[in-house]
Amino acid sequence: MEKKQRKSNTFSNDLEELLKSNGITAVLGCGLAFDICVRHTVVDANNLGFLTGVIRDCSQGFSQENIKETCRVLDSENIAIVDVWKARSIIERHKVPVEWICRLMDLIDNGSL
Repeated sequence: MEKKQRKSNTFSNDLEELLKSNGITAVLGCGLAFDICVRHTVVDANNLGFLTGVIRDCSQGFSQENIKETCRVLDSENIAIVDVWKARSIIERHKVPVEWICRLMDLIDNGSL
């Protein structure tokens, strides 16, 4: 059986184990291409249980149509879309994205937290 190629870095290495073993519970992603690699990486991280976000002004996509679709997908998954200044506030623990609060509430409602 041939291994399926993914557009995400989350499963291609030991990143999940490394992050969790260091107590990291949140992931902010950015880069090229927002509508392909970044999208799949943050969705995968989100599916693994990390609170996730994308730094939009530090990312670039290939097409406006795909960028809009990516934003819709991220929004539906409670993945925060932030600018660099809000990302800094998150990293410094001054702010928490509302999407993360919604995600945590969903986990509580489902008995997963």
